[in-house]
Amino acid sequence: MVSTFIVVFAAYALGCFSAGYYLVYFYSRKDVREFGSASTGATNVGRQLGTSGFLTTLLIDGTKGALGVWAAQSMGFDAARAMLILIAVVAGHIWPLQLRRRGGKGIAPALGGILLFDYRLAAAVILVCTVGYGFTRRFTLSGLVAVTLSPIVAMVLGYSDVVIPLLALALVILIAHRENLQEIFAWKSTRGAKNHTLSKEDA
Repeated sequence: MVSTFIVVFAAYALGCFSAGYYLVYFYSRKDVREFGSASTGATNVGRQLGTSGFLTTLLIDGTKGALGVWAAQSMGFDAARAMLILIAVVAGHIWPLQLRRRGGKGIAPALGGILLFDYRLAAAVILVCTVGYGFTRRFTLSGLVAVTLSPIVAMVLGYSDVVIPLLALALVILIAHRENLQEIFAWKSTRGAKNHTLSKEDA
């Protein structure tokens, strides 16, 4: 129990390393959170530093999640506790203490950890995201749908012991994206109202 607590704390500290924040600050002396989506994630960094900044941030953030799962597996932790470590990394990424709990949105470290845990699970999540984008044409929404469905995918692959941890991981990421969800639903409501108005005018 003590060793698990120590590793969880270390995983949170690892997640707190906000690569996007430090990259942008190093090159421009600016706080990336003052621009765009106010996030330290790869997409927002890409708006400031271009493709190289996006890819560098994505790689580092994904590696954080993978390192967390690798450390858990190296210590002999079971699958459920490995997911608990991943949740800690993602929590640190989203709520970094040294940046007043304003970090990224958690997708990259989550995918990095899932990829190391089982590439089939990661591939399935990416496939769901791709299909979802084909229907919605919105990356954020399709990504959130994929993360939310990951527990079902895990059950299909025989990982029944990580269903609850994956549900917790999905909840954490959904909380981090709550403003995005509000914007998405507001956009849909506005679009629906416009369509309703047009249909009445057509009548």
